[in-house]
Amino acid sequence: MGHESLGWWIEPKGCALLVIDVQNDFCHPEGGLGRRGDDLSMVPEMASQLHGLIEGAREAAVPVIHIRLARKALDEWPAMDRLFRNRFGEDYVRLVEEGTWGAEDYDERITPRAGEVVITKPRYGAFAETELDAALKKLGVERLILTGVATNVCVESTAREGFMRDYDIVVVSDCCAGASRARHDATLENIRLHFGLVASADEVLRTWTRAADSAMCKEEARA
Repeated sequence: MGHESLGWWIEPKGCALLVIDVQNDFCHPEGGLGRRGDDLSMVPEMASQLHGLIEGAREAAVPVIHIRLARKALDEWPAMDRLFRNRFGEDYVRLVEEGTWGAEDYDERITPRAGEVVITKPRYGAFAETELDAALKKLGVERLILTGVATNVCVESTAREGFMRDYDIVVVSDCCAGASRARHDATLENIRLHFGLVASADEVLRTWTRAADSAMCKEEARA
């Protein structure tokens, strides 16, 4: 097994924090997945950890980019509708319809602040048919810190898409949640083997705090 060093990968300069699909239909017990019976037990702890990471990113001047899935038209993603109608039959309900409660933010602590980039995507991956790549290039971002839900669906899809576009990828393990712990863990192992690094929120925050403290010391020295 090789040695992995997080150092440069999570330094604030050149990084962006992506917050993916933390929406009611995916996270709330009364949302679409909750009503369907999916296991959402990982979500509350994920949301608490993610709130702290977002605040840490803001303090370290790391751009926070909010990614949301929103379905707009019945024919927007017909392959998905065919797949899930085949699986669930008459019980199939489309999730995150634009303008519905299910598409809204799950946790007010994680909502965007004024000036933060918000990307609305029509598919699992955050790069597909969106302006995300252009927004990242405009910000000078080369490395992506990925968080959100579901670990094994939209987070993994975004990690794969970003890696294929030559972004360096870090997935924050305790700031993601899957429909089960087994799926979550399997995805993190796959990311670690093929697409990027896996870190904890604490590991990322320690690096960002050191960088913020160093910047403050330099400012005080110049004053």
